[in-house]
Amino acid sequence: MAGIAGSQLGAAMNERATPPLPLEVASALLVPAASYGFVRLFADSDPMLAAIGSAIAATLLAAVLRRLRVPIVLSLIVGIAALGLVLSQRFAPDTQRWGFVPTGDTLDQLGTLLTLGADEYRKVRAPIESLDSFVAGVMIAAWLMAMLTDWAAMRLRLAFEPVLPAILIFGFSAVLGAGNDRLSSTIVFGGAVVVWAVAQRWSTLRDSFVWLVNDEKRGPQTALRSAAVIGAVALGAAVLVTPRLPGSDAEEIYSFRATTAPTRSPITPYVEISQRLVQQSSVALFTVETEVPHYWRVSGLETYDGAGSVWTTSTSFTKAEGDLDPLVESNESNQVLTYTVTIDGLTTGDVGEIWAPTVYSVAKVVDSSVDLSWNRDNATLTIDGDDSTSFGRGDFYTLESVVPTFTADQLRSATTDVPDDIAATYLTLPSDLTDRILTEASAVVAGQATPYDQALALQNYFRAFDYSTELTPRTSDPIGQFLDERVGFCQQFAGTYALMARAIGLPARVAIGYTWGDKVAGQENTYQVRGKHAHAWPEVWLGEYGWVAFEPTPNRGAPGSSSYTGVEPGQDGTQPTTADPADPATTPVTAAPIDPSQIDGPDIVPTQATPTAIPTSQPWKMPRWLLGLLGLGALYIVGMPLLRRLQIEIARSRADSPEKAVDLAWRETVDELNRSLDLQRQPAETRREFATRAAQDRRLEANDLDRLSELATMVRYDPGRATPEVAQSAVATRQAIVGRVHERVPLATRWRRQLDPRRWFR
Repeated sequence: MAGIAGSQLGAAMNERATPPLPLEVASALLVPAASYGFVRLFADSDPMLAAIGSAIAATLLAAVLRRLRVPIVLSLIVGIAALGLVLSQRFAPDTQRWGFVPTGDTLDQLGTLLTLGADEYRKVRAPIESLDSFVAGVMIAAWLMAMLTDWAAMRLRLAFEPVLPAILIFGFSAVLGAGNDRLSSTIVFGGAVVVWAVAQRWSTLRDSFVWLVNDEKRGPQTALRSAAVIGAVALGAAVLVTPRLPGSDAEEIYSFRATTAPTRSPITPYVEISQRLVQQSSVALFTVETEVPHYWRVSGLETYDGAGSVWTTSTSFTKAEGDLDPLVESNESNQVLTYTVTIDGLTTGDVGEIWAPTVYSVAKVVDSSVDLSWNRDNATLTIDGDDSTSFGRGDFYTLESVVPTFTADQLRSATTDVPDDIAATYLTLPSDLTDRILTEASAVVAGQATPYDQALALQNYFRAFDYSTELTPRTSDPIGQFLDERVGFCQQFAGTYALMARAIGLPARVAIGYTWGDKVAGQENTYQVRGKHAHAWPEVWLGEYGWVAFEPTPNRGAPGSSSYTGVEPGQDGTQPTTADPADPATTPVTAAPIDPSQIDGPDIVPTQATPTAIPTSQPWKMPRWLLGLLGLGALYIVGMPLLRRLQIEIARSRADSPEKAVDLAWRETVDELNRSLDLQRQPAETRREFATRAAQDRRLEANDLDRLSELATMVRYDPGRATPEVAQSAVATRQAIVGRVHERVPLATRWRRQLDPRRWFR
């Protein structure tokens, strides 16, 4: 028994011994099992596999550092540095020195990637495309949670707290994920929790002193079998019985996943452009057989969400068959173009691309391997079906489009009348838009008499900016930041242009699509469009000519538009190899100089139309402030118990003498009584007086508390009497008191009191 007591004191005064292998394995399974739930968030399994791999790598590193007895703080630093190396190698390998040493460019690229992910994850709903920014995010989350789990389970040897990081990951995917794989993800995670509970209970019984010497093996093994059976039955009941209980299929009280109305409101293509441009993706998306290259347009976005800094559309669609009703009339001055689009990589599984790249404006569906839907107002063509329907590799469609051609003089003579339905939608501005938009736009167009000249002046103003995909982290005012830094890529140029145009009374929207792509070698009139060709540009309503595209993005230019924009065709380092018969002009077009005294055009005083409701339900978006509060709350719930445990472990590591061990046993007991039973020792009370008062609580054993108070008082005033045997007795008494408290006070009560912030100020 002396040996047992000695080992007990050693465990109290020194760092915990290496935990048993079964406990390490059970702990290592928690975060990977929870990460399997990411399969519900994404349309493919790559992010889930990346998260699992990240968690396993972090756990292995934590185990090595633990065995080398590296302190917790230093191991955290090493772990974060290793995470940075992993992210650099995967997402920014070209920026590293000697192939593995991160540089300043590496940090900039990773920072941009994570910033984009933070901006975009609020704008989509599951299942979503596995963009690099999202993959990086789940890898970081899994890595940090795995390190935290190892810290709580292996270093602090806690029972319940190690499950919390995994619960955060599983809860995140369960709340925001789609309805698929609910059963399998629940079984995997629930099984991992059961394995951990069984292993932790077995380890506790093995290391405790509740078994007689000749029952050291039989006792824990019996408990292990019992716990495994109970855990398996509980998991089976949760998975098989619960879904069949009365009312389980009833509508939820609050739905985290908003549904769409009859109008179609899928993932806006606006959120995908930055990813494809920043990554300069070489993935082939689709090919086009056409005699004349054009911008391939997928949609026009009419609604600006100021809170999310994103343009969206939500419109009704009708089946697209045969002749359509195009916005552009077929006449002698307009081109009629027939072309075929074949899908390559423009699909991401269950919720891939629904948007059909076209030439503005589609007049006829000649042939198609899939059913298509059509919206005339936005000149948008999509695959027919619900939000989860997507194009598949090899799908194709042949269209006929009427392509408008303009000259500067024609557009300059356009009527200034704006139809009410156009003004109601395309002059709407968010109420929280800064005054700078109006002020700067008015200054840019000062002296320009016609809507066309104003639109052209705005275009030329932005073309003096710089084009770059490597941006500084976005602030709370991304538009103001863009105007200050004068650098960005097509999203910033097109979106800011449209807002400034609306501010001065020009109806505008953002068009999303692709530039014409790369000429396919050996195939005449065939263009390969890749991710790097993703593009956005503004369209302005100019009277009887309807929607007219402009190009504010430097180094970009649509074929066939230089006659009125003065911008030659341009894209990502590639020029069209086919002559453009509709683009004879080669000299830049500039806004015509106007004598202000002879202005005979629209009033330049900006007009803001009254916003009108779009007849559709929009998915609920979590405000940033609410997301921040939830994050802080989760951090507090997880961090408080671990912080308290860390304080205890630090104190135990410093209790390197019998008198310090006795004093620590007393202080831990008083702290536990305060936390669990709300019994607080008053400053004027002696140890004996506090023990007498606390013993009146029926949940305590008076003899144990009296005994511990006597030992603590004796050692306090006569340190020489603090022998190892006295210390062993104090530690054993403390364990008995705490164990009894835990038996009689529910875990929820102890947890609630522990999280009470008022305890920090006592």
